[in-house]
Amino acid sequence: LFLGVSENWKIISESSNFSFCPRGFGSTSFRLYETLQLGTIPIYVWEDDLWLPFQDIIDWNEFAIVVELKDRHLIPSKIAQADVERMTAAVKQHRGMFTYNFTVDYIFQRLLNEDNSMVAPI
Repeated sequence: LFLGVSENWKIISESSNFSFCPRGFGSTSFRLYETLQLGTIPIYVWEDDLWLPFQDIIDWNEFAIVVELKDRHLIPSKIAQADVERMTAAVKQHRGMFTYNFTVDYIFQRLLNEDNSMVAPI
């Protein structure tokens, strides 16, 4: 175990199959994005409202373990049942979506497709 701050966090994360990404005080966790960029399967733990980016266009269960806090006791069995090879391939397939460029394009597309009253006149 590594205690405290580790300068090797990236190496440790990249060499792991799974990474915990509990939701923080905001809607999601920045660690979720880091984990996906490093090619690791996220274990996303949430409470109150499930909020995952791009839920309207991707199935998070393909490449993540998503667990509500009250069901956290299920995490070990979910890890044991996970098809790590398939999920890792799905992470690699989707991780381009978790970049600034994709996110900005996605936001613009959503605004363009919404009611025109949401878009400020130019």
